Formats: sequence, structure tokens, C-alpha cells
Amino acid sequence: MLLDEVWDAQLADQTPGGALVAVPQPGMLLYCDVAAPRGLPELRARVAQLAAGSSDTLSRQVFYRSRGAWEALPDRS
Repeated sequence: MLLDEVWDAQLADQTPGGALVAVPQPGMLLYCDVAAPRGLPELRARVAQLAAGSSDTLSRQVFYRSRGAWEALPDRS
């Protein structure tokens, strides 16, 4: 889901400011542009909501696409 060619080519026009991505459950990818108003807080809230009601949570981590690589954002706590 986080293949370089997908984000650097196929989805680049949907995230011109850079991508914020989470993969909270199998088969589920949540993303938004870095510049989206309230994008990061909403993404984190949705990940937390999904994790609270699921036993198959993959990750609560949000990643940022920067300089052709994925960087894990620090937890908000």
C-alpha cells in the first residue's frame, strides 16, 4: 500500500503538498494531503476510532511522505 511508485506517480496529483497516510486495519488505507485543513487531527481521530472497535488493528501510526521516503510521525501523546 505504501509502494513508492504509487505515491510518487499515481497518487502524486492527489497529494501535491505531500501525503499523510495510515494503515489501521488489513485492507484499509487512509490518507490526505498535508495541507488539508484539519487533515492530521482527523486522520488520527479516525485511526483511534477504528482501533478502539477492532481486534485486528495493524497500526495506529501516521506516516508522512517526505523526499521520496516514508517517515513515521511522532505520537501525539
